[in-house]
Amino acid sequence: MGRGKLIAGYKITALEEMSKSHPIPIDSLNYLVISDNKVVFDSKMRYEHDDVFIPTQAMKGISRDPNGNKIYVNSILSGSDTSLVYYTASWDEIFSYAHAYTPRILLIILAFTLFSMIIYLIMLNMISKEVHIIRYGLQQIGENNLDYRITTDFKQSGLPEIAESINNMADRLNENINRAYHYQLKQKEAELSELQSKFNPHFLYNTLEMIRGKTLQNGDADTADTISQLAAIFRGFVGSKTFIPLPEELTFCKRYLSLFEARYGDSVEILFDIDSKILKYGIIRNVLQPLIENYFIHGFDTGEDRNYILFRGKSKDDRTYTITVEDNGTGMTEEELENLNRRLQEPIHVDTKSYGLKNLHQRLQLFYGPECGLTVSRNKDKGLSIQITVLKMTCEDYEKNNG
Repeated sequence: MGRGKLIAGYKITALEEMSKSHPIPIDSLNYLVISDNKVVFDSKMRYEHDDVFIPTQAMKGISRDPNGNKIYVNSILSGSDTSLVYYTASWDEIFSYAHAYTPRILLIILAFTLFSMIIYLIMLNMISKEVHIIRYGLQQIGENNLDYRITTDFKQSGLPEIAESINNMADRLNENINRAYHYQLKQKEAELSELQSKFNPHFLYNTLEMIRGKTLQNGDADTADTISQLAAIFRGFVGSKTFIPLPEELTFCKRYLSLFEARYGDSVEILFDIDSKILKYGIIRNVLQPLIENYFIHGFDTGEDRNYILFRGKSKDDRTYTITVEDNGTGMTEEELENLNRRLQEPIHVDTKSYGLKNLHQRLQLFYGPECGLTVSRNKDKGLSIQITVLKMTCEDYEKNNG
């Protein structure tokens, strides 16, 4: 065999096309292939330059080229682990490329932050002004200016509802104060009338007793008994306490009814259906007398063969019990019943008279609270059904709470 050298060549066109197929705007990006520590491909065509970085093993990360410049390297072994395929790029240029839009983004974020702060300050100022309006309104109402009303023309959600609730509270408070004030005035008037009625009441009692005795001597026992009942009723009006046991109120009721029995005789039937469990409780005095008077004056049907008035008492719940007065009288039309129930809810005015059902309803509500009072409805057959709702309270409880 002869002696000599064999020269072998290879084309790099395919490698050049591959390196240019994905252009990236980084000028320092360079693709290289080395074999046996020699550059066999350089996309920058710098095969003989000493500044070409040649890694000794597969690596990925930041390194430095022969000139000490910071570069990024990514390389892998190829073939029989004697060749390396890798690329390099200037780290400064990569950093600049990566942050090309950073100033613009920061500027946008800054502008958005400033805009948000401006909007926040504007909204905070609006909320502060509207809250100040509500606070001022509460201050006025708190200083007993109960006619002051807060405007509901607010921009913030929820504040109109709050203002409306405060106005409603002021309306109810003002109404309750007026009711209490008018009731106190009427109570003073009633006390004055009671004092006047007590002026020498023994003269009235003695006179009635004299008439009763004279009538009894003449053999008219029924009239004498009626006079006796009338005297007992007068004593009940003048001398009774404000809050009395329920049996005492029922006894007064029967005495008052006896006067009408004496007048109407057998044409009216009086019935009682009282649950014994509620007899231990008390009630404000003279609550049944207006209902009896209302029936005989406005509801008694003279053309009816059998008239009746029924008193029914029973427990309603754990806190209240009811006294219902039913009759088969002339009753009321739907319009009259509606007007009556509306008038019951109207406040009492001192300059106008207010007797009967309305006065009784107001007395019950002022004494017991808004959950109590009168309810007027039609009887199932004919006439009216008037229900009184009161709290379960014994006389001992009342005296203990009112010292």
